[in-house]
Amino acid sequence: FEACDALCPDAGVPLRPAALAEAELPGLLQQLRNAISGRARLPVTVEIEEYQSLPVDVKIALYRITQEALNNAVKHADASQLTVRLVCGEDGVRLTILDDGKGFSPQQTLRDRLGLGIMSERAQAIGADLVINSQLGQGTAVSVYWPYDELGVDLDTGLDTGPDTGPETNPSIDFDIDLDGE
Repeated sequence: FEACDALCPDAGVPLRPAALAEAELPGLLQQLRNAISGRARLPVTVEIEEYQSLPVDVKIALYRITQEALNNAVKHADASQLTVRLVCGEDGVRLTILDDGKGFSPQQTLRDRLGLGIMSERAQAIGADLVINSQLGQGTAVSVYWPYDELGVDLDTGLDTGPDTGPETNPSIDFDIDLDGE
C-alpha cells in the first residue's frame, strides 16, 4: 500500500480495492482530504465539477494518484495549502492536485522518488496522461487527464461505442519545470 496509508491509517479512508470500488470518487476524495487535514494540519480544498460515475479501475487509479500526490506534498513541499480539483468534462476527466510549496527540480529528483514513477504507472494503466508542473518556490501541480474514448462506452447510455478510430495516444509523464522562475 501507498505511503499515505501509513500516514492516515485510522482516518476512515477505504484502503482496500474492494472498498474503493464500492464508493464514488468524490466521497473518497473528501475522506482523503479529511485524513490529510487531520494528520498533517494542512488545509485541503476539494473542488468537484460535473461528476459522473467512472469505471472502477479509473476511479481507483485517480484516487491512488491523488493519495500519492497529497502525501508527497505533506512530506516534501512545505506547503500551506493543498487543492484537489476533479472536473468531468464532455471529452474526459481532469484531476489536478496543487500545492503552494517549495516546488522541486527534476534534475535533483529521481523519477522514482516522490512517487512520480508510481503515479506515472497508474496513469498509463488506465490510458491517461500525467503532467507534473513545478517551479522552485512556486509549488507543484500534478494533473491527470483520462479521455472517455479510452473507455469505448458512452457513460450516459452505457452503449459500446466500439474501438477508438482516432489517432493513438501515448500516455506519458511530462515535466514542465521553470527552474529560473520565469
